[in-house]
Amino acid sequence: MKIIFLFFLFACFANAQQYFVRGRVLDHSSGEPLSFTNIRVEGTTYGASANKDGEYELKVNHGKHILIASYIGYKSDTLIINVNDNISNVDFHLNQTNITLPDIVIV
Repeated sequence: MKIIFLFFLFACFANAQQYFVRGRVLDHSSGEPLSFTNIRVEGTTYGASANKDGEYELKVNHGKHILIASYIGYKSDTLIINVNDNISNVDFHLNQTNITLPDIVIV
């Protein structure tokens, strides 16, 4: 009975191991950091916001993940990563997009 319990306990801890993914979000043209960009892991509830220097940190499980960075006025960028250890320098380079709004006429 003790062996089964220990095996179950080990299996729970092995599956629960998480790693850190760190990086920056930058403007593709200027290289300036994009403060408070949203970064999320597709298909999960995991996500983070970059700090004022465009730096972010996510905690994810072992395996393949799709990261999506989005910022108002910029096209979203997607990176596919394979996590089996802590990863640094997972940087996004976002391109600006034109936002056109309809004309408003005030009478």
